[in-house]
Amino acid sequence: MMRKLVALFTVLALLFCFAGCGGSDTDADANLGTSSTNAPANTESGGSSSQSTSSKQTIVFPDPVTGTYNGKTVTLSLHKVLDVSYAGQGNPRWFTNGYEVCYDDAADKWICFDYDGNTAQITDGYDDVDITPFDRNGVAVMRTLDSDVKSQFSFINTKGEKTGKATKNDFDEYVKSDDDCDVYMTQTSDGSRKAASKSEGDETNAVLDKNGKVICQFPEDYNTVYFNSDEMLIAGSYAPFFYTVRDADGKLLCDLTFENVGNLENGLCAFVSKDGKLGIMSEKGEIIIPATFDIRYDTHDGIFLSEGRIIASVGGKVAVFELTVK
Repeated sequence: MMRKLVALFTVLALLFCFAGCGGSDTDADANLGTSSTNAPANTESGGSSSQSTSSKQTIVFPDPVTGTYNGKTVTLSLHKVLDVSYAGQGNPRWFTNGYEVCYDDAADKWICFDYDGNTAQITDGYDDVDITPFDRNGVAVMRTLDSDVKSQFSFINTKGEKTGKATKNDFDEYVKSDDDCDVYMTQTSDGSRKAASKSEGDETNAVLDKNGKVICQFPEDYNTVYFNSDEMLIAGSYAPFFYTVRDADGKLLCDLTFENVGNLENGLCAFVSKDGKLGIMSEKGEIIIPATFDIRYDTHDGIFLSEGRIIASVGGKVAVFELTVK
């Protein structure tokens, strides 16, 4: 199926591919080989900037949006748009040690990219390839299947080069060491509250105390409940997608309903509004950055904040948003 879609995504890639517009891009990371991104970061003067493409498509970089959190200024901005398709399987999720890997449907290859959008090809084709996150030294483990359907393991660097043979144990250890953003809690750290979720096979679908007593019962159309932290509970549904933000007792922290709410990092998390816009909220449910940035959001991808960045889709391309707190 993936192969049949390549032609379609190739056409889309041509529509959205970027052309240079003068000036130099951010210097490539020393570990990365080539850079395929041409889109500029937001101008520090505050004005919008845009990037012409080889077709009639123009990518417009909106102004950064600011808010206040704990007396500090929070700024969310669109930092980079890569000439890499964001569609189908293998979409990127979050940065680990400054890098992420993803599959480019249009080009039919796996790539590695960094914060500034510098990219390097890892391997051709989608099928039978698994790549771990990169460690602090810019090393990952790639697993591929040979013609005999046996797994082969190799160490790779951020240039996409194989640097030596690896083992299944190496692969498993690299996977375990991933700073996984997609970790939500079934109970608070002290065990005083438990999330009983239908998605976990519990028909109670409620918040329980440590003795199993129901504190808050959710309606029938809710099918998932989990803790984002000891202070933030997410309750809603994944079919169809809608989520609410609550305290540990199940009481609403915010009256809004969201398409998705991401993981917390330093008390902040990304969210996607029901009309597909990206914003930032606090652990207390306060909207710090309103739903402002248009993204092409696939509900199955999630939305994650890691290392001060958010990866999303803008115009069908991989985009990097930057969140700063000063």
